Amino acid sequence: MDNFQIVSDPSTDQKEQSSVDQDVISEYKSECRRVRNGCNFDLSKCFKDGKPLIIDGSHIDPDCYLEYSEHEIDGTNKIEYRIVTEQTESDTSSALGSMQ
Repeated sequence: MDNFQIVSDPSTDQKEQSSVDQDVISEYKSECRRVRNGCNFDLSKCFKDGKPLIIDGSHIDPDCYLEYSEHEIDGTNKIEYRIVTEQTESDTSSALGSMQ
């Protein structure tokens, strides 16, 4: 009795895996944005009251909480970070556009 092995095309497997990876990443980012929207009230209250807040968990994506801008001062590029206190629906859709 002969043993046969099915050999698949590696490039096809890589394309399928890449597609699956993108789907998983996209779903994870979506869940991160939902968690971020749930934190809006707590963040704005802490900023208003001047109290500290620790946000922890596997669905905390710093890109949802920080915004940065790059500009040149005295011939040197400077990056400024700003904490986004509230993420709106338009912020979410623009974040989606920048990820793709």
